[in-house]
This record gives sequence, structure tokens and C-alpha cells, in this order.
Amino acid sequence: MATSSTPVSRAGGPPPRPVLLTPRDHLVNDRNVGAHQSVRADKWTAAGATKIFGDVDVLEGSVSGTTSVGGKLFAERLRSSGSLEVQGEVRVKTALLVNGNARFGGAVTVCDADLRGHVEVHGAFAAERALTWKGSLDSTGDLSARNLWFDGRFRVHGDLRAHEVEGRLTGDSQARALRAEFVRISRGGLPFREAGSARFERIEATTVFLEGVECEYLWADRIVLGPNCHIARLDGNLVSRHSSSHVGPESRSRAPYGIWR
Repeated sequence: MATSSTPVSRAGGPPPRPVLLTPRDHLVNDRNVGAHQSVRADKWTAAGATKIFGDVDVLEGSVSGTTSVGGKLFAERLRSSGSLEVQGEVRVKTALLVNGNARFGGAVTVCDADLRGHVEVHGAFAAERALTWKGSLDSTGDLSARNLWFDGRFRVHGDLRAHEVEGRLTGDSQARALRAEFVRISRGGLPFREAGSARFERIEATTVFLEGVECEYLWADRIVLGPNCHIARLDGNLVSRHSSSHVGPESRSRAPYGIWR
């Protein structure tokens, strides 16, 4: 009786073919104008105008000028200066460094992130350790990190979650909720200009120091309210309150959550 040498799966058909990844290039170096269907390399550098129609998978990436990625981006480490746009998901195993403008069309997952300029995320942004930004950060999903530091403004449709949150507001900011162990938010601004403010539906923390914050409900073990806070309902130990801050239902936010100005 003849037998077939082709392996057969338990379901009776041939087994699935293994997915074969193309080998990595050692170096992809784009100068002035560059275009690729995809990039898979140990190191990718680009300066000028670069367009990738598909995915990028690199160990180390350093891009400047104007860079566009039509698919997903995976990297061990990525540095961008100028303008970066990625249509899909972004995953960086170690550090994401942005200096300029960046727009991500999907969720972003990193270990550490240092963002300088304007960053827009259409999805959640999750940092395993530290997330720092100076400038503006907009996200349609949650923003989470172990330690979160900022100097600027944020507009987050989801929640801010971290062990420690510390920042200076230099523009109108908002998020649905803020959940952390320690929170310190202060106001910054130029002379003769109004300082920044932030609005939340809910804040839950152990210790909070707040300035320029409007919140519907605040729960914390230890609460210090600096200038220009408006808290509609409060649970916890109010250690001190600035004379310009108010607590009570008459202090509800001036505009409903979700309206960006």
C-alpha cells in the first residue's frame, strides 16, 4: 500500500505552512528622498522626506525631517525629530524619543517615552516605566505609566493612570479621570497670560497637591488645594485650601466633559 510523504494534520489536511520572516538588513540609510514597501533592519536612519508604505520592524531607528509609515512600527529604540506619522500600532521595547510633531494612528506601547512638541495618539498610550512630555499630548484612549511627568497640556478622552503624576499646566487640559498614588499639579504661564487649568470628572489618589484643577469628585487621604481649584464633591482629609479655591456643588465645571476648546 502506497504511503504519502506529505505530513498530514490531525484534522486530515496538510499542516499550516510556517511563517518565514525575511532576514533583516543590517542598515537602511535614507537621505533626501526615500521610499520603501517596508523596512526590516538592524538599524534604520532617515533624513529628509521618507515614505514607508507598509510596516517597519527595526532594532534601532533614527528619523528626521518628514517620515510617514503606512502600517505598523516595531522597534527596540526609536528617535524622531521633525514630523513623524504612523498609521498603525506602535511598539517600542525600550525608549521612544520624539522632538517635534508625531501622529500615531493606533495604540502606542513603550517602556519609556520622552516627548517634546505635539503628539497625537488615536488609541491608548501605555508606558511600562516613565512617560514625560513637554508641549502637548492628545489621546483618544487611556494614558498610563508608572511615573508620569509633564510641562504643557493634555487632552485625553480616557483616564490618566500612574503611580506618580507630577506636572505643570501651561494650557487648558482635560481627562476623564485621574488615578494615582501621588499627584502634584501646578500652574504655569507667561507673564500677562492666563495660566493653565485642567478638568477631570474624577480624581482618586492617596496624596494630592492641586492648582488650577476643576473636578466633579475628588477622593484622597490627604488633599492640598492651591489657587483656583473648583471641586464639586470631596472625600478625604482636606489639609489646606487656598482662598481662591472652592469646594461644593456650586463649583461644577463650567463646560461639560468632552468639549474641547
